Amino acid sequence: MPIYDGSINTGFTLQQVTQPTTIQINTLPATSSGIITATFPMVPYDYYWYVEIISVYCNSTSQTQAYVYNQLPIAPQNILSTTNSGNLDQDDRNQPILIQPTNAMSIQWTNASVGSIGTAQIQFKAVILLPGNGNK
Repeated sequence: MPIYDGSINTGFTLQQVTQPTTIQINTLPATSSGIITATFPMVPYDYYWYVEIISVYCNSTSQTQAYVYNQLPIAPQNILSTTNSGNLDQDDRNQPILIQPTNAMSIQWTNASVGSIGTAQIQFKAVILLPGNGNK
């Protein structure tokens, strides 16, 4: 498999292998830490996920913020995006992101009230990378 640095316009052509797919994940209820996390399944080997829409919702009584991570572990260097409101927000990306093979995308909310549950949803296409000059 060619080495890919994560940006879309680097001399690779994306070949779509699935129709748009939606996955929704719910968190466990928040504890007093106020942190809840939804982790999506690991991207299969030999494929990338071309993520076009990220939606977050949390039924917290306090205002939350959600952070999108492109791989585990959840760490500052792996943040892809944040939301203005983790309680209800959508990021329909004008520049889709690619999640690399064997990585797992995660959404983490902060400041969630005790007992609240977060829901994260992504819409993506599975793609493979081929050497070439296109970007889709």
